[in-house]
Amino acid sequence: MHRHKSAERIAKTGIDSYFTRTAVADYNKCLKEIELLTDDEIKKLLLMQTVEGHSRKGHGRFSGHGRNRKISLYLNSGMEDVVEALEKKGGYGITRQDVKERRQEIINEIYSWAEDACKFEAGRKRFNRIPERLRHLTNEEGQPLMRVPFLEGYEVKNPATVLKGIFLGSRMDNIEYRKKTMERYMGTDFEISIGGGECVALDLQKIRETNIIDIIDDYARFPDALGSKLSIDFLSANALEEYIPKMIEEGIILQEDAESSWTIRNGYVRHKVGKGVSDDLAVIIAGAKYGMDAAMGVYLIDAIDTLDKYVPTIVKGGLDERLGTIIQEQLPNIASDDETTSFIRAIANSENEIADSSQRRFLQVYPEFGKSAIESHIEYITTGQVTPGMLFGFDEIISEKFYEKASERIELLYKIR
Repeated sequence: MHRHKSAERIAKTGIDSYFTRTAVADYNKCLKEIELLTDDEIKKLLLMQTVEGHSRKGHGRFSGHGRNRKISLYLNSGMEDVVEALEKKGGYGITRQDVKERRQEIINEIYSWAEDACKFEAGRKRFNRIPERLRHLTNEEGQPLMRVPFLEGYEVKNPATVLKGIFLGSRMDNIEYRKKTMERYMGTDFEISIGGGECVALDLQKIRETNIIDIIDDYARFPDALGSKLSIDFLSANALEEYIPKMIEEGIILQEDAESSWTIRNGYVRHKVGKGVSDDLAVIIAGAKYGMDAAMGVYLIDAIDTLDKYVPTIVKGGLDERLGTIIQEQLPNIASDDETTSFIRAIANSENEIADSSQRRFLQVYPEFGKSAIESHIEYITTGQVTPGMLFGFDEIISEKFYEKASERIELLYKIR
């Protein structure tokens, strides 16, 4: 009987020829094997981000193969590196700037609808007729936002409710609102611990030049650090709130919006370790409490939260949070702090059997069921029906168990409001 050796994990802080070859192979495999509930262009844009995640965590083609396989962890890889690999070796006829601009254009379509809805609601009188433009979640050409079929023919009942969903979704990842949620329920039966951080612009060159001990005096607190240098992966994985001022001082973290480039990268700096919130629950809870308009708003802001990771300008906090701020400025009563924190508490990913889907996993169509996770969630909200055997999120939570938890959280929401 042969024993297979444990896979060797190789952490790399730079990009090499193996990365280029593997990124292209991984992307081609994703395109071939993954069906998404959107058009071909947006599918390609989203799956580039899947490759980025694989390269950082050693998944997909980056997990190697064979008995003596080596798992490659590219600790500083980003969309810039993935798209450059596809530009040079993939034969797709794309450029990094083209990809950034196209992703921004898709975001702009959602912004445009939301800004038009804000103007209408801000000046609305009780019996104002909803303009045709706002009756459908489409762009100016009548195409559904994100090109998802479930928005084709969808009729908006109340634009303000869509905006509420967008606003609540824009705050669910905000570190300050997560802190407010923990503070509000501290010492109660609903006490919760939620991890989190902030999207910011990072200077990759300075990250690669900086030793962890130059920033963090107690390096022993981080036994899982892969190497002695800072990395984008290290910043996203560890609780570093107390060290953020030092990293700002050193120019590692930029406090303002910045133009995306080879050196200036979109990154995530974690403040607190722990589970965050469930995007799947967010759609369901919004739909259960406010109706499908709110669920669609949450879905659309989650799409922005994905696409804005690679656009021309890196916005502090993300373009999802920026849109939430725009809505709140136009409609100050869109949602109170209590309403927002109760929403966050209800969607906290604090238990087993709660799925948390990325945009790709929301839209991935499973042939054996003929539907995606987001379609299943819409079906559950509108009819209560559950398709048994579906697997949601990276952890592949089985649908029956997940919807049991979703039902419990709907009940919880009415207890904590």
